[in-house]
Amino acid sequence: ADAVAVATIGEVQTGRIELADVSSLLGNVPEGAQLKRSPSKPLEVSAGDRLLLLLRGARSPYLSVDAPREIVVLTDPEDEARWSDAIRALDASRERPEVWAEIYAGWLDSDSGALRTLALASLSDAGAPYQPLPESLFAARAAAAWDPARSLEVRRTSARLAALHAAGASVLANQASRCDPDMDPEVLLYSVISAVRYRVSERDPALLCALSQSDPEIVTATLRTVGRAGDTLGEAVTARITELSTRDDDTSVRNAAERALAPLR
Repeated sequence: ADAVAVATIGEVQTGRIELADVSSLLGNVPEGAQLKRSPSKPLEVSAGDRLLLLLRGARSPYLSVDAPREIVVLTDPEDEARWSDAIRALDASRERPEVWAEIYAGWLDSDSGALRTLALASLSDAGAPYQPLPESLFAARAAAAWDPARSLEVRRTSARLAALHAAGASVLANQASRCDPDMDPEVLLYSVISAVRYRVSERDPALLCALSQSDPEIVTATLRTVGRAGDTLGEAVTARITELSTRDDDTSVRNAAERALAPLR
């Protein structure tokens, strides 16, 4: 981007979009500037929308760096302030990639779902210049995933990131093995899937917790994970799967249990 600005959409024409109430974050985007609108891939915006715009070009009319699906629509002044601070923080560390990961990690705790999503995508990028990430980051996000004081959205995003590394999977599985009755099913599933993927020490206790849930979708998803891995399991887990294959009231659970047992025989 040659410039970044927050602006309100004015008149939307066939090939141009007028910008009003412009607040430049990087560069100097003048009031009344215009944005080119591609007829083949038009930005789906409406008059009155308040947007964060990454712009290319030395002067108006500008091109949008973001694809239509990537455009950030700002919902309120607080959201605008969060994104403005985020852009300025990234620009301040433009030449220091090692700092980017710290910035993204901070976004994982944001109230903005879009910022959390962007942080997760960025930290999951194996080709990013700040890779490899420290094991401590994954372990910390795993702890955050099981922290009841955090919002559910933050916990789920944290679980998704933690599940990408053995260090995170170990902490996730250790927490899942406690089988807290108030746990979030999505966090539990990420914990179980990563425990199986990385064969962590608390894998079997975590599996037993998931396989004891009353929700058949959780049990079925866990059985599918086990079946795909085809690993040797402890006696208690194998016995539980055998029990599900013959005694569970849900047909989908019985079938999934039977399929999970097949590679183990």
